[in-house]
Amino acid sequence: MGTSRSSDVESDVSRYHRNVSEEGTTALPERISRAWWRRILALIIPPRRQRNRPTISGWLLILIAVGIGGAAYNTASNILFLVLSFVFSLLIVNGILSVINFQKLYWELRLPSECRVGETVKGALFIRNRKRFYSTRAVWFIVRVGNQKPQRVFLHDRISPGDSKLLPFSFTVENRGKERMTVEGPESTYPFGFLRKQTGSYVGMEFLVWPALDSRPVKIPAPRRTSRMGGVHRRVGAGTDLLQLRDYQKGDPLRRIHWKATARTGQLMVRQLADEGNGMFTLHIDCSETLWPDAESFELLLSRASTLAGNLFTQNRLHGYFFNREEFRSIRHLSELNELNDRLAVAEPFPGRSGRIAPTGNLIRFVPSDTGGVGLELAG
Repeated sequence: MGTSRSSDVESDVSRYHRNVSEEGTTALPERISRAWWRRILALIIPPRRQRNRPTISGWLLILIAVGIGGAAYNTASNILFLVLSFVFSLLIVNGILSVINFQKLYWELRLPSECRVGETVKGALFIRNRKRFYSTRAVWFIVRVGNQKPQRVFLHDRISPGDSKLLPFSFTVENRGKERMTVEGPESTYPFGFLRKQTGSYVGMEFLVWPALDSRPVKIPAPRRTSRMGGVHRRVGAGTDLLQLRDYQKGDPLRRIHWKATARTGQLMVRQLADEGNGMFTLHIDCSETLWPDAESFELLLSRASTLAGNLFTQNRLHGYFFNREEFRSIRHLSELNELNDRLAVAEPFPGRSGRIAPTGNLIRFVPSDTGGVGLELAG
């Protein structure tokens, strides 16, 4: 998972107990008495943002209690008074168990590092029950993504004391750029279904939605070779041929570690590969309005640039990129590729042109094609 936000669900009882213990000026018997009164008050009048709402079965139980109470008062029947006390005890026990169910419940929102337009994104809610003697059951969360219809994420099994669970959910985003997700909860009708308890806690998170992958095949232009005296000039790069071995340096990719040489010398050794001259490419991404006057072609540019950068990086053939009028940036690690996708996610067309860049090696420019799409032009 890439990003996460967490929240603690603190029960009303423990919150009031904490406020009393921080006063520190009241005598011990009086402080204990006030603590109990506040605990009882928290069950009747919940703090701000917390709600206890009767469900349909709860309203029916209340109506039945009112009817039994009226009948017991008019008939003076002890049996009816006993039934009435049982109904009220049922409501009180329901409220107490619902409070205990939420005590010391920790939850965290987790999202993957990659989220693209049109793709199904799988997130998760990590829930940990930090109680010592009581399980957590029958809770759910409400997940909202932008203006989409909210969805409920249910905990179908119980969480034993000290255990944790992952509640998976999925969503799809149709627009590139910044998006916001909010998670409200937990909520529950535990244990008898008479009251719907809402804690009022929520977590909000902003994340970037990358451009959609281009489904059409991207044909990379034939690279130009660099030679010296009729042969290919070999230099340090990221090709496929081994040039030499050297000591490991911080930042070197782990996939280049030469394990046999490491075992033989007793220290980490990495393979230094030769730049074949025709293997590395540099991308020039120009977001000017002159080249891309309409939104459809501009979105296609971003999709093709993101797709091509990912393909070249996977093949170990991506040197770096120029973005608009900015300086060259190299891409050696996955985090740097993700940074490029983050910039493409929030890119907007700007007036004018970024100007011509002196070609260095195999420079790929994105240009409008005759069919209204995006073509590739090789310079260098």
